[in-house]
Amino acid sequence: MDLKPALKVASYQGPVIHGNISEALLLAYKIAEEANQMGIDILLFPETFLCGYFEDKEVEKTFYRSKK
Repeated sequence: MDLKPALKVASYQGPVIHGNISEALLLAYKIAEEANQMGIDILLFPETFLCGYFEDKEVEKTFYRSKK
């Protein structure tokens, strides 16, 4: 039996940056660089990593009102 080399997959689970996609992309780049140094082949991020999400609707409303 011919075995293929292992594929290293990792997922990021950590804080997100709300409302600043540029900063979130910079953070993603830094995390990806660290993963690359660890030999990770595929790195997964949560679906709302770039834009963030709010668990409390009142906090969300306050956040977006402050951006206007």
